[in-house]
Amino acid sequence: RNIYPVYRNNLEKHIPRILKVYENKKTRDEECDILDTLRHESYIVSAIEKMDFVNHQFICQSLNDEDLYHGLILERGKYDLAKKMQTSEFQLSSIEEKIVDAKKLLKVIEHVNEKGIVWRDVKPMNFVYFGDELQGKLKGIDFDISLRRGTLMKDGKSTSFYTPPEVAQLLKSNFQTEF
Repeated sequence: RNIYPVYRNNLEKHIPRILKVYENKKTRDEECDILDTLRHESYIVSAIEKMDFVNHQFICQSLNDEDLYHGLILERGKYDLAKKMQTSEFQLSSIEEKIVDAKKLLKVIEHVNEKGIVWRDVKPMNFVYFGDELQGKLKGIDFDISLRRGTLMKDGKSTSFYTPPEVAQLLKSNFQTEF
């Protein structure tokens, strides 16, 4: 993935942040715009700072030092829903405990839909826990392939096994539809 832990100095090691690296400035700025639209303390991960930087070996070894990369520093949760679902504790938990997570997940999706955003990358690993898992928050992350409702979709970008029906239908057609 294109996400890395980031600390500016030793004093910041206790501040949970990650750096998401983008292929181009346009993609980064589009995700920032969507994050601004979706801004919500309880449901959406916060964008902290946009960055433009020259590539360094510790970030991505396959590129030249001259390449300019664009990044976004985001708050960092403890772990994602996909990891939790793989634990024996989750698998053995009661239906009531699973309903707590399902309600949190549906609140995030409801918020995204109310803001007029089509989140094309809805999957368990894009829901991250912040704080205590029962009392804490479950927030949505990764909106770089999201679209505003009414936008013409010209590609079939999504994640295998989590492809929305609308996108799956487009894979059979010419990829041009409006949400």
